[in-house]
Formats: sequence, structure tokens, C-alpha cells
Amino acid sequence: QNKMKKRQTKMRGLSQEQKMLYEEIEAAGDRGTSVRDLRYKVSSLQQRKINHLLDSLVSKNLIKWVRTIQAKNKKIYMLIDTIPSRQVVGGPWYEEGEFDRDVVDKLFRVAVAQVKKRQAITAKELASIINESGLLVNKKLEEMDAEFILSALVSDGELKGFYREEKAKSSSSVVKTENSGPLPSRARDYVYQIKKGGLLKSSFTYIPCCNCPVSEKCGEGQEVNPAECVYFNDW
Repeated sequence: QNKMKKRQTKMRGLSQEQKMLYEEIEAAGDRGTSVRDLRYKVSSLQQRKINHLLDSLVSKNLIKWVRTIQAKNKKIYMLIDTIPSRQVVGGPWYEEGEFDRDVVDKLFRVAVAQVKKRQAITAKELASIINESGLLVNKKLEEMDAEFILSALVSDGELKGFYREEKAKSSSSVVKTENSGPLPSRARDYVYQIKKGGLLKSSFTYIPCCNCPVSEKCGEGQEVNPAECVYFNDW
């Protein structure tokens, strides 16, 4: 009921045309909608009129636009308090639709520093620490993001990860097994530590693609692609 009242308050004073656009943007949820989609859904309005109405809704702080990783010059509109989906903005290592290498490097450094400080850490703990630190502005590091960072550091030979399970409530935890990545969801506690004895790297771990946080977005003709990869240039 409170949610409905807030919505009615926001809609108060809007013209019928503004309400039409607002409702279409609201229905799009965290994936948002483009001007092209709005033209199709609200066919009674011309593009110039739609652009004017969108600007007015932005100025009223009712909607916002973000850039999408599929096309960095394309604007996607959504309600002002909506957190864009990962499919739209690409996660914490994207800024304005572009891959931000500096953010990835910072996350790697913070991860190593926290593992050294705490001696052992889980992906959930790392995500919480980074989110509370304010390192990511207006972004949230999910547990799966932290898992990727820590797993990449394992592949790079800097960390080791192992599955730790409590023997009994009154006993201390014991290591069950160790490998290069998290076990299935049945694992109770998967932790990461600094790998002792120096960094034992193979040639394979130096290949940029092996530790790339956006490899699933990479491809010929895509925003992220091998031809323009900054990691390849350094490699």
C-alpha cells in the first residue's frame, strides 16, 4: 500500500503522455528500455516528442539513463531507483558501458591485501569488505564477482583455495580437500589463502584470457574483442 501511494505521488502532475512513457519504463524493470523500443510501444508519439518527454522525466528525477555494454552510445532508460541488471551494465568492472581495467586491478590488489591481513577469506567476506570500503561508487560487488577475482588469483599462482568443513560444532574446522577452484554448492566453507613457496606460474596463467573478468562478453565485433584488448597489448 505504501508503495502504491509513493507511485501515485510520483505520477501526480504528469501529463497523459508522460504517464504513458513512465509506465512503459516501469514495466521494463532492471533491463530498461530504449527510445527505439518506446517508439514501437507508444506508436502515437513521434521520436522528437518522446525525446522531449524523456528529458522532462529525467529532470523531474523520475527516470535515469545508463549506457549498455552491448552498445556504449546507446541509452537505456529505467526508473530512478532501479539498479541496472548485469546484462545491461556488465557488472562492477564496467563504467559507462566501457571495461574499466583500473577497477579490476584495484580489486585484485585489495583481494590479495585482505587475504594477507586475515590469513584466510571467503568470497562472501571479500565482497562484504569491498562493498563497505566504498571502493566501488554506486556499484555492488556480488559474491560471484568476488569468487571470480579470487579464482583468477588462484589460477595466477598467488592464492590457493580449499574446502573447509566443520567436523563438529565443538571442534575446529578441518581441511577436506584442495584444488584450483570452489567445489559444488554442498561445500560448507571455501576459503582462500596466500600460496606459500613463491608464485609457481605456468605459461598458461600468463595468457590474458585465462584470468579475464569479461571473457564471456568477448568476441569478434563486440565491445570487448581480442583486436582491441589492452591486456593483449601488454602481453
